[in-house]
Amino acid sequence: MGPGATGDDVKQLQKALRRLGFDPGSAGGTFGQGTATAVTNWYRNKGYEAQQPSAEDQQQLGQLQQAVSSAQEALLTTRSGSAGDGSGTGAGTGTGGKASTGTETGSGTGTGAETGDEANAGTRTDAQSSTDRQVQAIQLRSAQRSLDMANSALSSFQATYGTKVPAGEVVFFPELPVRLDKVTVKTGDAPSGPVGTVTGSELLVEAAVPGEDAELLRRGMPVEVTTTGGEKVKGKVEAIGSAAASSGTTGGDGKAATGATSEGSGTGAADASDGAAETDAAGTSGADGASGASGPGPVQLRISIPDPGPLAGQAEASVKVTIGVGASDGKVLTVPLAAIRTSADGKARVQVERDGGVRDVSVTVGLSAAGLVEVKPAGGTLEQGDKVVVGK
Repeated sequence: MGPGATGDDVKQLQKALRRLGFDPGSAGGTFGQGTATAVTNWYRNKGYEAQQPSAEDQQQLGQLQQAVSSAQEALLTTRSGSAGDGSGTGAGTGTGGKASTGTETGSGTGTGAETGDEANAGTRTDAQSSTDRQVQAIQLRSAQRSLDMANSALSSFQATYGTKVPAGEVVFFPELPVRLDKVTVKTGDAPSGPVGTVTGSELLVEAAVPGEDAELLRRGMPVEVTTTGGEKVKGKVEAIGSAAASSGTTGGDGKAATGATSEGSGTGAADASDGAAETDAAGTSGADGASGASGPGPVQLRISIPDPGPLAGQAEASVKVTIGVGASDGKVLTVPLAAIRTSADGKARVQVERDGGVRDVSVTVGLSAAGLVEVKPAGGTLEQGDKVVVGK
């Protein structure tokens, strides 16, 4: 970018210079003298010399200026010659007239011959003068056009002549601020590829939950993120599954703090919007205890944190992520998830040890979390303290 350039890039450059304390004057997107001065001062402040016109540019400027001077001289010379020729033509015409009206006497024939000769000479002189004037007019127009063209070429070149910003010395980002994570070159290197890596300013948390738990989650759900020190911040689910996996790692602190696996989730026969999912960096899925390795694989989550708070500056830190997907109205009766059995008719039941034997009790299941599931007796009796059969 240099003098005469226009557009959004120039406007961004002007705004950046102003933020840095180098006022370019107008920030309307046109690279003028004010912008060139601000660029020069910016480079000088950092201990560098801004890119000034090259020797070739200076030589070309001199040639164009010389061309203008030569065209001006040619035009003045043409005008001066035109004025001189016009004066001479007028004097000649006057002399011819005087001769034709002289007072000489003689015979009629002689006088007539002399008068006729003078008339012919006057006619030839007038025709020649008209031709000369046309030629001189053409010469004047040609000299003026040459001067106009020389001035136009000089003006066009001067519009782009001055301090410039090489394309490789300024980087534009669609949004600011950003964090410079890594620089792959040092001062004096001749880069042949990427020179660094930056990330956005928004802090993100990446986590993974079992497939069954992911079915309960939706974009926009509120999230609570807890640091290892017990501090908590609020966030929301921004992406689930392939959308979260394809976005890559970003964050205001360079990278996302990451939760690893699910501790518990809402599953069972209740509506999918009920239950509670909780993820931390060390837990394992209690829900998966019953299904084993045959269940769906883990699903990626991406969680945005509008206000990082205590997470600021903790890139790559492990955190605990809690996503509430439902809650009971009060205390409920729960049994281990592994105690739930399904009959051939598809109804859920538990086996209760009672009076020295084992009896089946039909139940309706509700919320599940942390390896426990809410149950309500649907046929028979099931009370707090009853022993249920697990794993048989």
